[in-house]
Amino acid sequence: MTVLDKIEERGIEKGKLEGKLEDARLMKEEGIDISVILRVTGLSESQLKENKII
Repeated sequence: MTVLDKIEERGIEKGKLEGKLEDARLMKEEGIDISVILRVTGLSESQLKENKII
């Protein structure tokens, strides 16, 4: 794997995480229970706290 491949892979992973965080924010705004948000997004409670979603 080249350096460029690694950079691209990191960018893709970062984009996926940002998408999941945005989904979590929207679900929280809609009043969906945190346990459901955690299960659906696959994020951890600490990730939601770090990103000020909960």
